[in-house]
Amino acid sequence: MRLFIGACIAIIFFQTTARCDAVSSIGIKVRSILTDQAAAWNRADINGFMEHYWKSDKLTFSSSGKTTRGWASTKAN
Repeated sequence: MRLFIGACIAIIFFQTTARCDAVSSIGIKVRSILTDQAAAWNRADINGFMEHYWKSDKLTFSSSGKTTRGWASTKAN
């Protein structure tokens, strides 16, 4: 019984650790993209800023009460 409980605890621990690593990895990637975008924005590099956005006609961008649809239209604005 102790072995079974120990095995269950080990499985839960490793699954939780794997999930935390995945979440941490995603967080690192998101922070990297946001840092890149901020740097591009600060040097007035619109192409660099827009690089990470979804290049699709289905992209929706809202700002100041106005909604723009599509990556190209968003970039143009």
